[in-house]
Amino acid sequence: DWKQRIEALNVSWHYSWGSEQPKNHPRDIEFVPMMWGWNTKNMEHNDKRLADIMGQKRAKKATHLLGFNEPDGKEQANLTVDQCIAAWPKLEKTGLRLGSPAAVHADRPWMTEFMKKTNAKDYRVDFICVHWYGGPNAKGLVKKLEQIHKLYGKPIWLTEFCPADWNAKKKGKNAHSPEQVKQFMLAVLPMLDELDYLERYAWFTCRDDNLALHTSQLIKDDGTLTELGKVYAAHQSK
Repeated sequence: DWKQRIEALNVSWHYSWGSEQPKNHPRDIEFVPMMWGWNTKNMEHNDKRLADIMGQKRAKKATHLLGFNEPDGKEQANLTVDQCIAAWPKLEKTGLRLGSPAAVHADRPWMTEFMKKTNAKDYRVDFICVHWYGGPNAKGLVKKLEQIHKLYGKPIWLTEFCPADWNAKKKGKNAHSPEQVKQFMLAVLPMLDELDYLERYAWFTCRDDNLALHTSQLIKDDGTLTELGKVYAAHQSK
């Protein structure tokens, strides 16, 4: 029921962390493919994924491509900077507008080294993908985005964000109450809409049993919107 869920959220675009467009995709919601990782031992696998992405481009279903997901995270893409640099020309050749790897921390050594090396080789990175899981502080998020924009001088996509309490051990013990998260959302979405360098953003939702993020949940496991999800769906971006 993913289709009904994204339609209920009233979004203009989405991604799945995968490269293949889901079946029965809504015509009025843009799907953005992602090269989540890179199989360093099976180039044929990588080439098949890129060929599928090129098929989406030819069918006018894709205009952008997201780079690797948290390559600086051992439980995610888990790639070195040099492995990503070696693969990057393949992503460039798609001709799609290309987003950077979405690092765990967009302003720390992994990402700064990646950007330094792409600049040295004159590789193309059209926009920076950013993840953010701080507290419900709207001004704090905007300040972080401004720092990252100043660091790289490129447009930004905020591809994952929401308040998180990584120390939560029991449900109901999250440091960020549903009301605090709601007030954060009401404050931050209009602020994000005003940032001329921020092209897109996507709130990160989760399952009911996620202790760290459940007060930021948009969609319940039964497919219905939470009260927060209703606020998100009602927001009209510029």
